[in-house]
Amino acid sequence: MKKLILPILVMLLIASVADAQSRNNYQRYRQSLQKTGFRGIGLGAGLYFPSMDYYSDSDYDFDITPAFMLGQEFWLYKPLAARLAVGYQKSSGSRTSGDFSESQEITFIPISIDGLFYMTTATRFSKTPQPSFYFGAGVEITQLNLTYNSTGGSPQELSGGTTLAHGIVGMEYPIAGNLKIGLEAQYVFGKYEQTFVTEGNNTYLQEISVSGPKAFFSVKYVISEYIPRRGRAFPRRR
Repeated sequence: MKKLILPILVMLLIASVADAQSRNNYQRYRQSLQKTGFRGIGLGAGLYFPSMDYYSDSDYDFDITPAFMLGQEFWLYKPLAARLAVGYQKSSGSRTSGDFSESQEITFIPISIDGLFYMTTATRFSKTPQPSFYFGAGVEITQLNLTYNSTGGSPQELSGGTTLAHGIVGMEYPIAGNLKIGLEAQYVFGKYEQTFVTEGNNTYLQEISVSGPKAFFSVKYVISEYIPRRGRAFPRRR
């Protein structure tokens, strides 16, 4: 009799885990039927490679620019979603000519709205986690803060703003419950205008391109999935 107790307990444990998983899958399926509403929230960290063409042509050497993003996503109508996001990027460059050196530090704070179209290999019959893929585009209003330093000179600070656009492609993969990790690539299009002061105390405007790629590693908490309707995976519950 004692020899039967352990196998019975193991079978009961397996059955309870399977039932819990089934209930969790059913709940996620029920959430997936909602066509609109809040999708989730995510945090991204990565790198940005702006062109900075004017400075590059002037022999400036720019460091790699770290990039961060915090965003919320909302289903407009599945599989189409909107994302509201705020970001932070900081780029530093310098150049030296003889005894003279100068440096420029530029902080970007973009606020963006994106349209995203989702695709997935998941179905209601899926027994294992499945990746999701998405692509889209967005616009961002970017606050710029600039600090200029030179040998023997006082720091100069400027601020302003510009409007940029970007294309987006990405993927995400569930790792536990509602938690997902992912990769996202963007390509930014646009420029800003900066005022320069000459030795004769005259000023002129220079357009500077900030076009270039961004890449993020992301962590998301997703409460409403997109699962295409392909047959019935669960019986109706009364």
